[in-house]
Amino acid sequence: WDVGKRLSIDESVQRIHADYPEFPLALIETQLIGWLEMEFAPESYSQEQLHELDRLTEQWIDDHNRERKVWCNSMRTQHS
Repeated sequence: WDVGKRLSIDESVQRIHADYPEFPLALIETQLIGWLEMEFAPESYSQEQLHELDRLTEQWIDDHNRERKVWCNSMRTQHS
């Protein structure tokens, strides 16, 4: 982010939603993850840096999806 603060995917979704409340959170989340998966990287990156960026991005998205699954399962249990 412009202030140099590192945010989770959820925090990023919330920040975007604050600026664009007319967009549903789920849509913002889907679009953000899609953008991350597009594999944008500076042209100056070496092949090794590209692989590392790809690995870290995949890990970040996988962690987010795991957390989301745990959260959804706990919500289902609470409201069952």
